[in-house]
Amino acid sequence: MSVRFTEPPFRAYALAIGQTTLAWNDLHEHLGRLYGIVLTRGDRTAQLEEWQRSRVDGQKRKWLGRAVNAMPYEPSGWTEELRLHVSWLLAEISDIEDRRNNAVHAPLHLVADIDALFIQSRARFLKVGEVRAQTWAYNTRAQRIAGKALLAEYRACRDAAADVRDFVRLIGNCVDERRRTNRTSLGLGSLAASSNARRLPSVNTRPARRGRPGR
Repeated sequence: MSVRFTEPPFRAYALAIGQTTLAWNDLHEHLGRLYGIVLTRGDRTAQLEEWQRSRVDGQKRKWLGRAVNAMPYEPSGWTEELRLHVSWLLAEISDIEDRRNNAVHAPLHLVADIDALFIQSRARFLKVGEVRAQTWAYNTRAQRIAGKALLAEYRACRDAAADVRDFVRLIGNCVDERRRTNRTSLGLGSLAASSNARRLPSVNTRPARRGRPGR
């Protein structure tokens, strides 16, 4: 059967994968903004252009980590607070990245009658007309999500990226505000309390990584 991926069973999957991709891209745009905020107080055009020159998301995140770690020590402790939060962010995003890559790079297929002929030993697990990860070519990404509820997996990844993006935005706003007012702390707590961001790490202790959404 020739599949165009425009068939009705694929629509919900295409939508969820597309939303996951959009959330991931938006997260990295906000990471670029934070990179500019960390490096300069004024116009950030040069820093944003530098950020966009790399085509590798992981390389960009390394730049952000190095920029934060290179910030001079402040007796008030706000730069150390910033380092702790960014360290949490980068670890969390690495976890999300693997799930995002599974969503974007794992091939899918529509179970047809002919599948039962080639996968007789698994035929009892197949339902004609459903969308599943396509594992017959031993694609490692597909094998990682085979048997999972794919729509739930994609949506959880999308929501995790959006949650972390919201936290990145908060951190950038706090750094800007702290520099403007010269207050002693980063002040993330008050902004986080008034935001709609979900599942943010504690602002009073070193951020602890949360489990993968949906686990």
